[in-house]
Amino acid sequence: ESSKTSKEFSMATCNGSNLSLPKVINDPIHGTIELHKFAELIMGAPEFQRLRHLKQLGVTYLVYPSGTHTRFEHSVGTYHLAWQLAKTLKSRATTPETELTDDEVLCVALAGLCHDLGHGPFSHLWEVLVKTGGRFGDYHHEGMSVQLVDIIIDQVISSGLSGAAEFADFMRRRHEASGGTNRELIKQLILGGPEDQEMRC
Repeated sequence: ESSKTSKEFSMATCNGSNLSLPKVINDPIHGTIELHKFAELIMGAPEFQRLRHLKQLGVTYLVYPSGTHTRFEHSVGTYHLAWQLAKTLKSRATTPETELTDDEVLCVALAGLCHDLGHGPFSHLWEVLVKTGGRFGDYHHEGMSVQLVDIIIDQVISSGLSGAAEFADFMRRRHEASGGTNRELIKQLILGGPEDQEMRC
């Protein structure tokens, strides 16, 4: 006899006889965070998994031993907060013109998830070191994040994984506000503006 709650069933999708519930992360700050299936696909990429090994606070842990959380944890938290913010803005819109679409809400969340992909070892200290070296004087982690987002999206689309075709359709879909694709919107959100203003790496 199943003990699943009605909430769990309402979020579930039936695929034949298989019941697929959303994956969750138990976060010490935000509690239970549900992952959208597209977030799961992105997080499975090696380029995202490397964030598990990058400390959010760089070398601060040498002075403050408990400051050891990673860019992975930070990115999941940012995904969650971005999702909550976008849903709240959508629910409080006063006119159809200002209401976010479901696609836009998801794009905001995925941009939050991917915004720090471009960080290197030691986080912001890495940018200082790279710029000081002279060869990559214009390096910014946001620009590198966008390049890695493109790599991950292409990898997921060509992976053949469950949900990859739907993921591809979503990334190619255009929205009325800008005329661009969801893929372009995610990158613009990471950069803080149109892609032609991209900070070069």
